[in-house]
Amino acid sequence: MAHSHEHLSASRPSLRQRIDPVLRSGVSRLMAAGLVSALLWAVLLWVMNAS
Repeated sequence: MAHSHEHLSASRPSLRQRIDPVLRSGVSRLMAAGLVSALLWAVLLWVMNAS
């Protein structure tokens, strides 16, 4: 997969430059969403255990 990706970036750098920032923002958004959901689950489990 990495090799084909490198080949793509070599043949069409404009496409890579367009996709890269979108990919990065998407990944950071996913990580933030995962962090929030993990915190919510932790709080939920803690409340259920406490009661």
